Formats: sequence, C-alpha cells, structure tokens
Amino acid sequence: MSSLEEAITSVDMDSPAGVDLDSLTDMIEKGSAFGVSEESLAIGRSCVRELLLVRRLSSQVSDLKANSPCVTQTLFCRYVNGLKATAGEVGDLLKEQAEGAEEGAPAEGALPKMLAEATEMCQTAHSEYWLCVATNGVRNIERAGEEHVKAMGRLKESITKAEMNEGNEGLIEAARTVHMRLAAELEVGRAVEGFPAVKLPVDTSAMTAKEVKEYWVEEDPEKPVNTGHVEETREWPKPPEDTGEYVWCPSQAYAGFKQAYDRLGAALEAAKGSGGNAELVEEGEKVREVRGGEMELMEGKNEEDKKAAVTAAEKLAKKLGKKGKKKK
Repeated sequence: MSSLEEAITSVDMDSPAGVDLDSLTDMIEKGSAFGVSEESLAIGRSCVRELLLVRRLSSQVSDLKANSPCVTQTLFCRYVNGLKATAGEVGDLLKEQAEGAEEGAPAEGALPKMLAEATEMCQTAHSEYWLCVATNGVRNIERAGEEHVKAMGRLKESITKAEMNEGNEGLIEAARTVHMRLAAELEVGRAVEGFPAVKLPVDTSAMTAKEVKEYWVEEDPEKPVNTGHVEETREWPKPPEDTGEYVWCPSQAYAGFKQAYDRLGAALEAAKGSGGNAELVEEGEKVREVRGGEMELMEGKNEEDKKAAVTAAEKLAKKLGKKGKKKK
C-alpha cells in the first residue's frame, strides 16, 4: 500500500477536529492518478462525507446553544429546523455504516454522541417553542371560563413536555404562573355554580310538629337527605366504648353544601394569590357572603339535629338498660 493510499484510509475519525479536510479531499482527487484503489478512495470519500456532517452538526449545535430558547418562528426555523435536517442525514449515515459493519459491532467515531446531543437539543427546543405558543395563546385572557378549557389543557400539556425535556426554567415558570391564574379563575366560576340546591331552615313557630317533619322529608330519592343521624355502632344505642361519644353523621344536604362553601373559599384564595381577575374575585366574595349566611343556618340545624338524635339515643339506651335489669 502506498503512503498516499495509507493516508487516505487511516484518518482518525475519533478526533475529527484534527483532520485537515482540504488536504484529505485533495489526496482523494489525485488518488486515481497515483494508483490508489477504488476501495480506498471510497473509504476516503466516506470519511469526507462524515467529516463534513460532523462540522456542520457541531456548528449548528453551537448556534442553537447560543440562540436558545427559540421563542419565535423565525428563530425556530433558522436554528432548530436546520439542525433537525442535519441530524436526519447523520442518522442515515450511521444506519448505512451499521448495515456495512459486522453484526453487533458498536458505532464508532464522534457522530453517535453528537447525534444524541443534537436530538436532545431539538426536542428541548421544540417543547420550548410550543410552550411559548401555548402561553401566548392564553396570556391575554382576562377571565377564564369554560370556553378556555381546551386552550388551558394545551398549556398544561406543553408545560409537562417542557419539564420532561428540561426546558428553559424561565419560560416554564412564566407558563406555570399564567396557568395557575387561569385555573384559579375557572375554579371560582365553577365553585360559584357548584352549590347544591338544599332546603334551608325556616320559621317553624306557626307550624305543627308534623308539618315541620314533613318539610324536611324529600319525596324525590335523588335529592340529598336533610337530616343527620347518629351512627349505629356495635354498642348501639350506647356510645362507642373507646370514646364514650356518639358518632355524628351530618345530613347529605349539609355535607354537600359545606363542601361547596369551603371549595369557593379555597378558590377565591387561589385566585387572589395568583393575581386573578379582580371583578371575578369581587363577585365570588359576594356570593360567598350570601352563602355564608345560609351556611350559618344549616350549621344551626345540624347542631339541633345532633342534639336531638343524641338525646333520643341516650333515652333509648336508658330504657333498654332498665328492661335488662327487670329481666334479672
């Protein structure tokens, strides 16, 4: 093998930066005239192709790093799309090399590692760009409602993808802030509308005991029960031995209303804490004030129900206790 042929076929592809590409290209062009075999020339041309890809890939990776995050379409097309195209060429080359190599042989040279880095960078840049698109799409919503749910879902999904790809933390945090505000506003609206229809305590001074009882009975089985009860534990009608106190179960109506009342309170706090729409917060506060008055009425009834039920249980326990003594 001539020294020229040896120079063409012994390029150190593990250190592509140290290869004189112009000199290698010149040797390949002159190779035929000096009797270099076609096989060796093909090896040399393959090296040139790989070196050109290495340098282009390296340059584009550096450019993307210097211009990240690419938050506009112009930047994305200029730096990300070009890198993706080059990465595709590198992938094709590595596939060709793998097909020509012995089965199970690992890929050699700098390209595999560079390709992995470029692919990861493209994924990150892609998630950052679409995160910005999703954020900008909802940023100017003054008051989130049901009509914005899909757009908010896209933003949430974009945040998740950007987090998975370790995207720019500033972009992610800005998106989280926007989503938090919108989610809080949406929840206030839902909480305001989420109160169940319940019967409220009324003035019973002019009602008979039967009328009072009938007032609280719901004929529709789908409606919540209005009166609570004492749980019948193992010791019933006596209270549980471990606590000595009866277990009180509030009515379904009371429990559902209280849950809705607490939900609205939490939603308003979240909206105020995230800079939610001031008008919406004010409306929600007014609703909560009205519902608060209703809540007080229901709490009063709940306490009355509990007191009556516990008294009835105690009387029953006492009565059964007396019967037990008589039998003895």
